[in-house]
Amino acid sequence: MLALHQLIAEEMLLDALALDRYRDELREDILRLRQRTGNRKLGENLEVAAERTREYRRRVPGKVRGRQERPPDRWGGGGVGTRPPPPAPVRRG
Repeated sequence: MLALHQLIAEEMLLDALALDRYRDELREDILRLRQRTGNRKLGENLEVAAERTREYRRRVPGKVRGRQERPPDRWGGGGVGTRPPPPAPVRRG
């Protein structure tokens, strides 16, 4: 509603909420509820938002795409960032 009335940037919502992934996860439940209730419009707003999110992703690729991922290091990390070295052990003496 806020994006519809341009009170908040639609791009910010589409990028932050990943509504297409929620819709994909809930697809079967929505179809079942539509059939059970006879309400063909149930979840329609989520479908519209999911499609707009997909269009947004096609237009604006993510900033992380294209980076080479590193293999996991000895701490189990990996991914695209760098991990700082562990702190030196404290000697007591």
